[in-house]
Amino acid sequence: MRNNVFIKTGNVKEFFSVAEKLKRVEAGVPGMGLVHGVKGLGKTTVAIHYASQKNNQAVYVRGKRDWSYGWMMEEMLIELEVTPRRGEKAKFDDMVSALVEKPRLIIVDESNMIKGSLLETLRSIHDMHLICVMKTVI
Repeated sequence: MRNNVFIKTGNVKEFFSVAEKLKRVEAGVPGMGLVHGVKGLGKTTVAIHYASQKNNQAVYVRGKRDWSYGWMMEEMLIELEVTPRRGEKAKFDDMVSALVEKPRLIIVDESNMIKGSLLETLRSIHDMHLICVMKTVI
């Protein structure tokens, strides 16, 4: 039987520390983060664990190579417990409204898989002082 104990190693503590700092970034100050490293070090595991802790106010989505704008926004809205509406502008507005109402950290796993235009969408959300953490594997 597997033990459900999560061990907070030095890397885990560093991830948690950076995530907490990103949540406190002041308006106008860059506040996007990137976690990277070789496969198998537990980056996805720590990201999921962090997002699963209710007091961390974070959501986790996994980037996909074939993500479209609508698909990405829909997945993030569902994680934010918002029913996605039709239309790109409606999805963007709903995302902004949800994050203004209840600020949360967005963790995008495998961000290296998504198109550059979608990274720009995440940056636009960030620039409105709604914070994103992106995590990738290299």
